[in-house]
Amino acid sequence: MAHGAAALAHPAAAQGEGRASGEGSRPLDLSVVVPLYNEEGSLPHLMEQLLAALRPLGLRFEMVLVDDGSRDGTAALLRDQAERVPELVAVLLRRN
Repeated sequence: MAHGAAALAHPAAAQGEGRASGEGSRPLDLSVVVPLYNEEGSLPHLMEQLLAALRPLGLRFEMVLVDDGSRDGTAALLRDQAERVPELVAVLLRRN
């Protein structure tokens, strides 16, 4: 990972356990990558909409949300959500 970056994943994902479907080492079907910059206010809605669209598909997926050095509370919100949402991988960059 690039200098100045930190990645957070859901604890189950970090241990190699399944994510959305809980099926062990079966490969992911889909990765959605979204860059974020000062999105504290819109992040909850974005995650809600992504999960509502992706979970019913029955695919193993991950949402990789990348904070590009936000100066608001985006990083803190991502950290919190990474602990709660198994499909979320949070990547926190220190600067844009």
